[in-house]
Amino acid sequence: MESIVVDGVSKHFTLRHAHSIKEMTVRAARRQSLSERFTALDEVSLTVEQGESLALMGLNGSGKSTLLKLISGVMQPDRGSVRVRGRVAGLIEVGAGLHPDLTGHENIFLNAAILGMTKAETEAKYDEIVAFSEIESFLDTQVKFYSSGMFMRLGFSVAVHTDPEIFLVDEVLAVGDPPFQKKCLERIQEFHADGRTLVIVSHDMGTLEKVCGRGLVLERGHAAYEGDIQSAVDFLTPPDTPLEAERRKRARAEADPGSTARAETALLVREAMPDAPRLPDPRATLEHGLSLAAGQDGMALEFGVHTGGTLTAIAAAREGKNVFGFDSFEGLPEDWRDGFPAGHFALDEPPEVPGAELVVGRFEDTLAGFLEEHPEPVAFVHVDADLYSSARTVLTLLGPRLNAGTVIVFDEYFGYPGWREHEYRAWQEYVAESGVRFAYEGYTEDDEQVVVRITGVAGGDGRVALTAEVAPPAAEMPFGLTRLTKDPAPAEAVRTNAARTKPAPVRPRAKEPVAARKTAGRLRELDVLRFVAAAAVMLHHFTGVPAPEWPGGSARRIFPELGPVTRYGFLGVELFFLISGFVILLSAWGRRPGDFVVSRIVRLFPAYWVGVLLSLGAYLAFNSWVPFGPGTDGPLKRFLPNLTMLQEGVGSQRMEVVYWTLYVELHFYVLIALFAWARITFSRCVAFMGAWLLFSVFALESGSGFLKVVLLWRYAPFFVAGMGFYLIYKYGSNLIVWLLIAASWALGCYYDVKYNFPDFTAAPHSLYVIPAVVTVIFGVMALVATHRLSWLRWRGFTVLGMLTYPLYLVHQTISRTFVPRLLPYMGRWEVLGVLVASALAAAYLINLLVERPAQRHLRPRLKAAMARIRAGDSEGVAR
Repeated sequence: MESIVVDGVSKHFTLRHAHSIKEMTVRAARRQSLSERFTALDEVSLTVEQGESLALMGLNGSGKSTLLKLISGVMQPDRGSVRVRGRVAGLIEVGAGLHPDLTGHENIFLNAAILGMTKAETEAKYDEIVAFSEIESFLDTQVKFYSSGMFMRLGFSVAVHTDPEIFLVDEVLAVGDPPFQKKCLERIQEFHADGRTLVIVSHDMGTLEKVCGRGLVLERGHAAYEGDIQSAVDFLTPPDTPLEAERRKRARAEADPGSTARAETALLVREAMPDAPRLPDPRATLEHGLSLAAGQDGMALEFGVHTGGTLTAIAAAREGKNVFGFDSFEGLPEDWRDGFPAGHFALDEPPEVPGAELVVGRFEDTLAGFLEEHPEPVAFVHVDADLYSSARTVLTLLGPRLNAGTVIVFDEYFGYPGWREHEYRAWQEYVAESGVRFAYEGYTEDDEQVVVRITGVAGGDGRVALTAEVAPPAAEMPFGLTRLTKDPAPAEAVRTNAARTKPAPVRPRAKEPVAARKTAGRLRELDVLRFVAAAAVMLHHFTGVPAPEWPGGSARRIFPELGPVTRYGFLGVELFFLISGFVILLSAWGRRPGDFVVSRIVRLFPAYWVGVLLSLGAYLAFNSWVPFGPGTDGPLKRFLPNLTMLQEGVGSQRMEVVYWTLYVELHFYVLIALFAWARITFSRCVAFMGAWLLFSVFALESGSGFLKVVLLWRYAPFFVAGMGFYLIYKYGSNLIVWLLIAASWALGCYYDVKYNFPDFTAAPHSLYVIPAVVTVIFGVMALVATHRLSWLRWRGFTVLGMLTYPLYLVHQTISRTFVPRLLPYMGRWEVLGVLVASALAAAYLINLLVERPAQRHLRPRLKAAMARIRAGDSEGVAR
């Protein structure tokens, strides 16, 4: 896809030789021209593909910077056209976009706005910008007092945090000090690795050769040469002698770590894998490894799930039996190779992988406990761990389960710069220390994968050791081993040259119950439904209920046009509970109870505490309060219990009427946390849903207050149905699950008609309207479960989803506070508009100022606290 298209561009400037009346008079008397036309660019055409890195090269005055300014939009061409696709950012010159009379802090927001960032985006990335610039001590100083290097630091730091799709850099990096130049170059290389388009102007040929793949040489405004970067460098600065040409060639080879890595990989293939089949691509390698493990009983494990594509293939080949995927989904725990820093590969939430169970967390935290719970042998392992430390952890803990016949597929074994220090090193050290024998069974040299099969293990542990030839000692291998033990004796890396049988055909794939999602992003269809549910409840309270803040004590009478419809907005709560059953099961799946609890605390309490404080503030400022009749509690009696969200359990009144739903949700979270303690699986989940639905009816029949509270009889059908919809979404249609959903629908309709407040159900035809609305709600969730609403991909839906919870919390406080004070001065419709706008604005501010910071700051601290608790448990067991 074309990212930049420059078509026949020309740019002219007027050079004036006289700058005063005297100079003009003198030049006129001498018949000298007062000005002349200068052509900076003349019919230049250029196309840059998305993800490409281009160097603009040439001597001073050749037109490089002019062309860069045309691409950035700073200037317009006199003739021709320039078209770009995507957000453009970068540095055209030192101080561009910085106002000298403003401070560094103020200029961050100014420059970010010029580059297209919103204030909210800038605030979210402010700390990162400051940290990258390394000038925090001078942020309150006017930038006119900055050195040119500080100018460049600030401007470049803002530019690289704008998340550009096209990044432009002029010669400004030349003014930075060497450490900062190195950091800037590394960030530019990260952009290139991420698929961003780069256009760079520089006289540093070494930098251009490191970063760029293609070069355009300009001479006096004309395109003189275009080609690969090394040829462009040679065109602009041709070697003077054959000796210089040879020196340049040798230096380029030494500077290209990829070339060295490929040479070392080819050597290892020749020496250690002479008979192993070379496979065409990573998918073929994975399927080949799975075919070798087809006759092996036991578990299939993947370490490094990411988006779940390879785990889906493993689950299909193993027919969904004993397939487990391990990942923290927090990205790499440390820097790996160029372009893959710590945090790379992070996801917001785990993917959906039909037929496989996810174990969420770092390998060192989860694998040992998992193996204690699963004594089965291991038949197949896919190691996509990338890092040495991660691969070493996996092999150390998994080692006792690696039997003769176990197949291991390494995903980043060799072929990239630094490969000998990661998965390759971890495997070689494990082999040397364990004495295990193995055979290389296949590889994709260009794509880094290797298939290994265990052929024998060391005796003495009850496992069968197969006959195999011993490989040469480590010293005779193409590459030596880095040992962690102190034993000075040379380690023996062992492999087999036994005759290989023809690989078994790949097992036919089991038909997947449902197509898995390609990415692990948010379910934006649920974001839409969340917002619809919140909006329905909000309009219900604004226009569809008896409300003392409105004249006559009824909002429904004030809005007779809306009241007959919005009186049924209370059913938005049922939609909330359906969505909650879906989302909470998704969040708990594969997580330990502690991790699930942390996620719920961070999600629920920060915004809720703000809502409680706003309600208290409304009372103190305006005496605006939720009346509960003559026995209404005072502020202190209600405030403190409400902070815990346990107000109803201790007999306190709610700060806001809607808070009753939060206490219901809390009951549900406790049930799911207990369920997660026993490890959630498909079959267990179906059994749990059926038992919950049935026993909730028994609780109602028995009249037991305790059972009715614990089993949430009134709303159990909606939570159970939501869980069922998630199982359909994850595993595909299942008749038993659909029957449970149908039973939940029937009970939910009945409960809503019989047990809701008479004010909601006394209207004509309510007996038919309420079941009809509930049926529509179930129908929409069925569309979500069967992936028929997955086309709702607009990012704005995510914003609506983030506003939903704070909107739900504060809208009643806003109505009760504003209505009595606005109605004397405004019409009813204007008041309604102010209420809706104020509620949305408050929700946005709570999300921006409270929920997002809580995600950044509260979550890691809670997780660290949970880790310390677990460490304490482990220490107690050890003692």
